[in-house]
Amino acid sequence: MPTNYKYIAIKLGDELKNTITLGEIDRFAGALFDFPAEAHEAPGVTSARAQRIYDWVLTLAKQPIRDEDKSYRLLELISGLGADVSKYVAHIQKTTECDIADKPASNKVFLVHGRDEALKETVGRFIGRIGLDVVILSEKANQGQTIVEKLERSADVAFCVVLLTPDDVGKLASNGDQALRSRARQNVILELGYFTGRLGRDRVCALVAGDVELPSDIHGIAYVPVDPHNGWQIKLIQELKSAGLVVNLDRIFGE
Repeated sequence: MPTNYKYIAIKLGDELKNTITLGEIDRFAGALFDFPAEAHEAPGVTSARAQRIYDWVLTLAKQPIRDEDKSYRLLELISGLGADVSKYVAHIQKTTECDIADKPASNKVFLVHGRDEALKETVGRFIGRIGLDVVILSEKANQGQTIVEKLERSADVAFCVVLLTPDDVGKLASNGDQALRSRARQNVILELGYFTGRLGRDRVCALVAGDVELPSDIHGIAYVPVDPHNGWQIKLIQELKSAGLVVNLDRIFGE
C-alpha cells in the first residue's frame, strides 16, 4: 500500500495545531530535512500550523529518494513533532527490501543494560518483535565462566544496543563543589567501549534514559534519547538498517 501523504498531513496537522508553534515546526523539520518546505494547497485546512505541517509532509512526498527512506523520515518527523507514531504507521508504505550484499552474517543484537528492568524488557521485546535475535548476558548460563569470559563468548553479534540509565551518581573527586550527576553503571560503560572496539562505532547505538552523563571519550556512536512517543524505535530501526540488518516495518508496532 502506498503511503497516504495527504491523509497523514491533514491528520497530523489537526492533532498538533494547538500544541506546537510555527517556529517549532520549522526548526525541527528544517533540521531533519535537507530541503525547504514548498507551499501546497490544502482544502479544508484553516490553521497556519496545520498548513505548515501539510507543506512539509507534501514536500517530502515529492523528493526523489527511495520510498523506504521517505517512510523512515516521515516517521521521524511525526515522532519529533510530538505525535504518537502508532496512529499513522498503518498509512505508511511498508518494505522489507535490503541489499543482500549489505546483509550481515548474523542477525543477533547484543543488549547491554543496567538496573532498569522495565526498559530492558521493553527494548528486548522490541528487538525480537522486528525479527532479530536479542542477546542478554544476564540471561545466559554461567557454565563456570567469569563475566569477561561469558561476555567474549556471547559477543558474536552484528549489532549492540546499550541502555544508558541513571543507576549511579558521581563527580570529579577534585571538584568538591560539583553536584553529583546521574551515570550509567560502570559495567555498562565497559561493555559500551568493548563493543565499540569490537564492532565499530557504526554498529553500536546507545539509548539514553533521562539526564544521564555521557562518556566523554566515546564519540561517533549514535546516542538516542528514550522519549515517551517511542521515537527511539524509529531511530534504532534506522541504525540497524544502516548496519545491514533486515527489519520489517509491518512488525514495529504489532504484538
